Amino acid sequence: MPDGVAATLPAKSDLVLQLHFHPTGKPESVQASLAFSFTDRRPSRHLTDIPLGSRNIDIPPGEKAYKVTDHFTLPVAIDAIGIIPHAHYICKEMKGLARLPDGSTRWLIWIKDWDFNWQEQYRYSRPLRLPEGTRLEMEFTYDNSADNPRNRSHPPRRVQWGPDSSDEMAGLHVQVLAARESDFAELSQALWGKLMRNVGGGFFR
Repeated sequence: MPDGVAATLPAKSDLVLQLHFHPTGKPESVQASLAFSFTDRRPSRHLTDIPLGSRNIDIPPGEKAYKVTDHFTLPVAIDAIGIIPHAHYICKEMKGLARLPDGSTRWLIWIKDWDFNWQEQYRYSRPLRLPEGTRLEMEFTYDNSADNPRNRSHPPRRVQWGPDSSDEMAGLHVQVLAARESDFAELSQALWGKLMRNVGGGFFR
């Protein structure tokens, strides 16, 4: 974590640990553990997640270049410190891009041959400062053809969004700090608005 940053865990919180496994064809056992590192200093900056993604995934069998996109425009300047891409087996390419107000672009991540085993959090070697008005964009491409060696369905079948590994997902999470801590509330409010637009108010039904 950058200096002055820590995750806050409210009192009486419930911790839920979810583990994902690859099938091996035989019974397996696991012993999981969870470790915490504590600080004696109150956090002076707040880390947040800018989620780019979509559940609008419905890939016909044989489709070689099915694309999913999303975007978010920064209401304040931020420092990006890391990025977490997520998809399943038939995703082939992941692009994360920042379009700055002056017309220039900065790559956030570009994985040209995604492998499902690459479930990882990537940290930038140094924070990436992006100004207010920057548009963050993601584009994931899926190959649901028989030519994709990572396609587990033979012949290929229709693939939709879902939680199982045989389904697909599209998520690109950018971990950021407000460049000025006083702007954190405005960033949080804009992200809440994005969330509500994505769920269509479904929390209140």
